[in-house]
Order: sequence, then C-alpha cells, then structure tokens
Amino acid sequence: LLSVACSGREQVEQFLSNQTAWTTLGDSVVQLLSEKKADGVEISFSDVPFAEKRAFNDFVRIFSGKVKASLGAGKGFVAISLPAVDEAGVFDVVELQRHTDLTVVQGFEYPNDEQSSGAAAPLLSNRKNGPSLDNTLRTYAESRIPANSNYDVRLWGRTVTLRLDMPR
Repeated sequence: LLSVACSGREQVEQFLSNQTAWTTLGDSVVQLLSEKKADGVEISFSDVPFAEKRAFNDFVRIFSGKVKASLGAGKGFVAISLPAVDEAGVFDVVELQRHTDLTVVQGFEYPNDEQSSGAAAPLLSNRKNGPSLDNTLRTYAESRIPANSNYDVRLWGRTVTLRLDMPR
C-alpha cells in the first residue's frame, strides 16, 4: 500500500488548483504501483480549505479512477484517511465513498487548545463538541460513514472498547 499525503493549507490549495499536478501525481503513482507490486494507495489530505471541497472530491474521483484502471478490475483498492476533526465540513463522506474502497478515520492528532488535555487521543471531552474519540465516532457515524470503515486509534499500550451506543 502506497500513501499519498498533502498537508498545510497553502500546499493543499496549490495542489488542488493545478489539475496538471493531479495528472503528474497519478502517473507517478501508477508507475510506483507497478514497480513495487503494490495493491493500492491511501489518500491522506489535511488542512483542506472549504473553498477546495469540490476540487478535492474531483481529485479523489479522477485519481481513484486512474489507480483502479492501472491495477485492473478487482485487483487493487484506494483508501482514504479522514482527519479526526473536520470542523469546516470539507470531507463529504458519501461522495468520497463512491470513489474509494476503504475509509480510515484518524483517531489522533486532535487540535490542541488551551481547554483540551493535550492527549493524543482523548476518549471523552468535558465540552459538548470538544476534541475526543467519542465525538469523532459520533460525527462520522452521523455522516453515514460506510460499515467497512476503519478507525485508526492510537492509545499507546491501552486496550479500550469503544461503542457508538455508549451513554453520554
């Protein structure tokens, strides 16, 4: 599995506004998939501005189509990683799942502000919509995230059972 990542508001805007860059990236990834005999690719973007939502969806659609065509029918997959917090509502889960085979929700790298604990993956928040795994799972569940989704939770040595039907 190869990973394609882009972060930083300016870098993401620059990339998403340049369809030639999409083509170049797609061609490079297709070549790498062949050389490395990889079976798929993960798309991981963060800091996507709301104004680039449509461009991001278009990129995922085009890039995914190119990757899947290069691997052949049923021989590979495209995964997408979604951030723990999508405050701007950029990541359209329903649209993105049309073009990807696996959704991974990151349960880490929460925004750190003066009111949060600073934990890498806080289970609960003392604020109604504060950064927490609980709120991440609830938000994406409400967004109709597909049943075959994975949650990337990094709790460093702890075993924890998370359920969406837990009382608040």
